[in-house]
Amino acid sequence: MENRANTYGDMTRQCKLPVDNLETNDPGQVFLIEQTMTSIKSIWERQARAKNLAFETFIEKDFPRSLNFDSLKLQYCLNNLVSNAIKYTFKGQIRILANHFISSKDQRYIVISVQDTGCGMSSDFCEQIFSHNHKLNEGKNIIGVVDTGLPITRELMNELGGKVIAKSQPGKGSTFSLILRINREDILDVTTFNTSRSDKNSGLANINLLVVDDYNLNQLTIKTLLQDKVGKIFIASNGFEALEVLNSCPVDVILMDIHMPVLDGIETTLRIRESTQKWSDVVIIALTADPQYQHIDLCRKIGMNATLSKPIKRNEILNVMRTFFAPARLDKTG
Repeated sequence: MENRANTYGDMTRQCKLPVDNLETNDPGQVFLIEQTMTSIKSIWERQARAKNLAFETFIEKDFPRSLNFDSLKLQYCLNNLVSNAIKYTFKGQIRILANHFISSKDQRYIVISVQDTGCGMSSDFCEQIFSHNHKLNEGKNIIGVVDTGLPITRELMNELGGKVIAKSQPGKGSTFSLILRINREDILDVTTFNTSRSDKNSGLANINLLVVDDYNLNQLTIKTLLQDKVGKIFIASNGFEALEVLNSCPVDVILMDIHMPVLDGIETTLRIRESTQKWSDVVIIALTADPQYQHIDLCRKIGMNATLSKPIKRNEILNVMRTFFAPARLDKTG
């Protein structure tokens, strides 16, 4: 069986922007706390609501808004903590907290924590869950190998020069924290990004986007890259959810993954094109790592307008989207 330590590498080959293709002010290489929290909450809020869980976020007033850290690695780590919190919490709430502190040696740290009101764990088990192939044996009932993604989270935090810790008590919930030491040069002036982030002159300010992908980290990556360039961004995890969004929300462009469970991208595209609804001619752009579907002629045969290969490049997505909308539509205000 393939080592799960390779999971992150496989994921990044599919959804991450290569470093040499990043723009100077691209959010792929800069960690923006507000954007990240907004994106993660929007992706997981529906699952939390389905379990009647409250979902709150809090950013300390003096927390640095932009940091020179690998955004995608930090997003992966935070997204994984939230995923586990929702999975193992059955009542109460989930909270994401961003704080900072200065140590007795005048060293500055940031702490991003995910708190839940789940069943909690013993102190011994808090350490075991960061090991590969650990077994869930709380209460003397060995359930089996549990893949929480936490070993990979620890490895990534080590790569970033930080750490992840867990504090928990049985019956009182858990808190998982990402801790990073920061230097003055790691804190970036947020005004540096005002032009890039608020540049709705990208020509797509009024264009609403639907991302259809079953992997929530791909959803998160696309939202982070595009949310300040387009109008609204809707999320669906399979074709059926995509059709529900189309029936209830105004969508101009769909970024469609090909391989998905339940209803894949090909069948979803065919159903959209065969529909008599007004959205049957919506622009559909395929996003796939499968070479078979990277040929534009084949994608057009199944009803797609364009195709882009993973790893995702933000400028490629924006440029392709611009080709489908007249200047009058792009410049429309109000």
